[in-house]
Amino acid sequence: MTTENAYTGRMGHQPHTRSGQLVQEIAHYILSSGLVNGDPIPPEPELQRILGCSRNSIREAIKVMEAVGMVEVRRGTGTFVAGNPLAPLTPALMFQGMLSLNSGGTEAKDIITLRRGLEVAFLPIVMKELSEDAETKQALIAQLQETVDHMAEAERAGASTVDLDYRFHNQLFAPLRSCTLKQLNDAILNVYFSLLEAVAERFGEHPVFEPDPSSQPLATAHQGIVDAIAEGNGDEAVERLVNHYQPLSEAIDSVIAAREES
Repeated sequence: MTTENAYTGRMGHQPHTRSGQLVQEIAHYILSSGLVNGDPIPPEPELQRILGCSRNSIREAIKVMEAVGMVEVRRGTGTFVAGNPLAPLTPALMFQGMLSLNSGGTEAKDIITLRRGLEVAFLPIVMKELSEDAETKQALIAQLQETVDHMAEAERAGASTVDLDYRFHNQLFAPLRSCTLKQLNDAILNVYFSLLEAVAERFGEHPVFEPDPSSQPLATAHQGIVDAIAEGNGDEAVERLVNHYQPLSEAIDSVIAAREES
């Protein structure tokens, strides 16, 4: 199978619009030319010559490719193979998650499940890399511990811990070496915390920082994750991560129940 056939085969049937066809032709050009993320693609006049089409058609195709994260247009500089093709995923998932809070909250809880699943999948990868690099492990634990200490201070002061919570999870997966995994992690992390803030607005407070004596303080929950990583206990770290997500699911249920009662 040629590169073009392999590409169009994965994409399904050939598109009916000219701009759709050009998207595939430009993508084929990028792939067959051996370009990588961050490389420039030819300017519009050159693409016109290569593909034999009008400049307006090229522009429409580039707009489509930019919208779906295949290329990045830098005004006054040129068009480049996208360095973060997963970026367009974020706003659409944010919207669907928040929109679902107006009904049954299914998509919102799906996002929590997805975030939890990614962390469960990614943490063993991080743990393996830390086991092979003592210096990186020491530095990461120091960073995480500092964040948890600030989290505890914020809790004692009754201040928001949302930014610190985000920082912790961002730091936790920084050791991932794969660019694709990092991009996926960042995209879903941003969606998750946007959803958390949306739930907080409707719930009246941070949904995992309730003044409930039976609930575990956020700093304590995160401290358990740090301790498990420091001990090299991957199973314990994963279990603590999984438990960490339960309060948000319960908060979404409360938001939906309150809406249905009103």
